[in-house]
Amino acid sequence: MPRGDDHIFEELLVVFAQGGDTEALEELVRRWIPRLSRHAALMSTREAAPDVVQESLLAVARGIRSLDDPARFGAWAQRIVSNKCADWVRREQRQRATHSPGQIESLSQSEGAASGPDDVQLVRAALRSLPPERRALLALRYSDGLTDGAISEALGIPKGTVKSRLHAAREELRRAIQQKEGRDGTAR
Repeated sequence: MPRGDDHIFEELLVVFAQGGDTEALEELVRRWIPRLSRHAALMSTREAAPDVVQESLLAVARGIRSLDDPARFGAWAQRIVSNKCADWVRREQRQRATHSPGQIESLSQSEGAASGPDDVQLVRAALRSLPPERRALLALRYSDGLTDGAISEALGIPKGTVKSRLHAAREELRRAIQQKEGRDGTAR
């Protein structure tokens, strides 16, 4: 697949950042923060995403010199975000284990639901009902346009696993949409 000018420029920024150029690192972060934030929001929550991204960017800054192939920066950075999100999910699970059932119900109700029968709201609500890993996988494919190979690298799983998990995620999303629409196709 041919690389565009933006991709080549980002590779150059990586090389400069690896050499200690802080302006190159800042530019790289500026370019990638929206994608990494979206990825973090899908794998955690919108509220947690800024903290997860900040932790991830610190890890990127500390580890950029260890990146062997500047062309792999995007997948490498997204993998860092995925790992930080997994850490966040584990922390949340530990905290929820210490909350009472009433507190958990209150928290889940405050996370919001779709407002109205609008198709976009319906899909968003269905996406929110999916586990974070499935939401992130679908976003990497359809929002970020990554190939199976790039998703494999970003998530650290085999390419065949990406294909099967994408299939399962699409099926789960389809069922969630149907459930939210109701069996007769009208929104509930």
